[in-house]
Amino acid sequence: MANTLRRLGLSAVLIATAVAATALPAQAETPTGTISGQITGIGSGEFAQVTVYDTSYGYVTATGVNPDGSYQVEVPAGDYKLMISVGGFRQWAHQEMSFWDADTFTVAAGAELTVNEILLPNGMLTGTLLDGTTPVAGAYVRVSQVDGSISDGVLTDPQGRFTMRLVAGDYRVSFDLGDGLTQYYRQQTDFNMADVVTVPAGGQVEITETVLSTGSASGRLTEDGVGVAGAMVSWLGVAGPESGYAYTDADGRYRLPRLFPGEYRVSFRLPDGRMQWAHGKLDEQAADRFTVVANAETVVDEAVLPTGQVLVRAADARTGEPVTDFCANVRDQFGCAENGVVALTKVPVGRHPVSVSPHDDRYLSADGVVDVTAGTVAEVTITLKQAGTITTVVRDRRGGKPVAGVCLQPVRLRFATLANSQWACSDEQGRVTLTHLEPDTYTLFARVDNGVHGMQWVGRNGGTGSQFAAHKITVEQGQTVEAPPVLLDRAGSVSGRVTDKATGAPVADAIVSLLTAHPGIGDFGPSARTDADGRYTLANLGPYDWPLYFDHSEYAGQWSGGAPSRLLAKPVKVKHGKTVTADAALTTGTLVRGTVQRASGEAVGDADVTAYDAATGDIAAVTWVTGDTYEMRVLGPALVRFRVNSGWHREADSFDRATTVFIPGSGTKTVDIVIP
Repeated sequence: MANTLRRLGLSAVLIATAVAATALPAQAETPTGTISGQITGIGSGEFAQVTVYDTSYGYVTATGVNPDGSYQVEVPAGDYKLMISVGGFRQWAHQEMSFWDADTFTVAAGAELTVNEILLPNGMLTGTLLDGTTPVAGAYVRVSQVDGSISDGVLTDPQGRFTMRLVAGDYRVSFDLGDGLTQYYRQQTDFNMADVVTVPAGGQVEITETVLSTGSASGRLTEDGVGVAGAMVSWLGVAGPESGYAYTDADGRYRLPRLFPGEYRVSFRLPDGRMQWAHGKLDEQAADRFTVVANAETVVDEAVLPTGQVLVRAADARTGEPVTDFCANVRDQFGCAENGVVALTKVPVGRHPVSVSPHDDRYLSADGVVDVTAGTVAEVTITLKQAGTITTVVRDRRGGKPVAGVCLQPVRLRFATLANSQWACSDEQGRVTLTHLEPDTYTLFARVDNGVHGMQWVGRNGGTGSQFAAHKITVEQGQTVEAPPVLLDRAGSVSGRVTDKATGAPVADAIVSLLTAHPGIGDFGPSARTDADGRYTLANLGPYDWPLYFDHSEYAGQWSGGAPSRLLAKPVKVKHGKTVTADAALTTGTLVRGTVQRASGEAVGDADVTAYDAATGDIAAVTWVTGDTYEMRVLGPALVRFRVNSGWHREADSFDRATTVFIPGSGTKTVDIVIP
């Protein structure tokens, strides 16, 4: 009986197990596909590999390439990018040097996708880094293609040797020596001054670099005779990028064991945020200069400037009533109001700018100045203007119906730009409200991308293509202004071809826009870029007369009709539902060159130079200072005013006070720029 029960129990267990097994769902297999292809350009006996990544740069799998260049790899169905590696050389399909530029390949379940790839022409860069006759191991060697498109790097081995396989081309080579020091081939301390190394296709180039001799720097930072711990001490090269930094120890002492020879300014940033320059200066340009000599130590001690206290209040600019909710900044000291007052301690002696940012959206930020003396309390009240508001409604001109999703930008008459981010878009009733506006005179630009209506400058009774013809809206403090309704018309387009006037060759990557913009901002507003054949299309424009701007880094910018100024442009007449043609032939214009320096005679350092149309404030040209000189191309004849960073030529503090310079229609114009 017991045996029978045991047998019955065992049978029950087996039956239950079988039932449970049949009840479990089958494990679903992930559907896969195959990528295969041929890699062309692999040298005899070289090992090559194809690595598969997903579109989030996640590694998926890899496979070796067969001696005949073929490969095959199985992957789950999905989207992928492929990297091909050969002897330290890497490229992405198809013929790109970065993941972000690589093509995306979609692999379907059960399908085979063919991806063939031809290796880009490449060669070898080899070299040795020496300190005198001693190899330098573990230094990071970086190569950057002259046009900035490719960058790579490798560490030197115990013999100071390095080897890189690179796309054939021209490179600048840098050497990271530690202690924050970087030098460039051959013994340069500025990237732009480095010799160019040409890597030949299928060949090899060998370079040898010797580490520059260095000096050292040390010193002590004290406050009231006591060492200041944890302060950051920075030595910054006066004429170039040489620099180094260190932190003070518990006794306020610091040391930089290696600095390139040259002139430096020295800054001290305290743990509480205060910053000053040796000796006892608050601004870099006023700081003393110190010379570092090879194989010698330069000592710079510094005493922290005495301080005072600053009390900041804010008031309504119209009524004088206190504004109690705000924050303020005075010379690197920041705080927010308690009981309507910002109390800042340890503010260095001297005259300082004061910035106030209100939390109440009715008010605009404002600036002022305060004079601080040692051991005293300085009080300052900053008056705040109330912001203005513009309201309007957007409608279809034909039917009068409201149009949603149309964005309006307030644009000032001078320095007009469509690159700013201040805009508001219409709701379902077509209403738009632009808030937090400074008191000023504005025009409105309507951005439209609904496939029906065209963009416009808002006029009194409809749209226009010219900002000068747009309705002018004056905004007062704290006031709301009702602008004319935005009446939208049907859209048209402009297309054309941009060429070199001298040769007739197409100009690729030219920008065609409605207004000028600083290339450092990178946003021209509504614009188009020419293709390899110099062709472009600028869509969604209202049926008006539009001045167009044509810009390219190697040419002088010009307005439609070959004009140097927007005031002289020949407008392009756009028709709704049609595409009109507007070609442009670019010239190199007039070469404008010269030096850039401060009134004190000091070099400006890294800076950009901008030439503005003297009448409109439109940008005529932009370039960068190299050393203490600059060059730019300007279409003349024209009247322009120059700005370098925030300073205007000649020793002016604003556009209105800047010197106007005549640029002839051809040749070379020398303008030595002097800023405050």
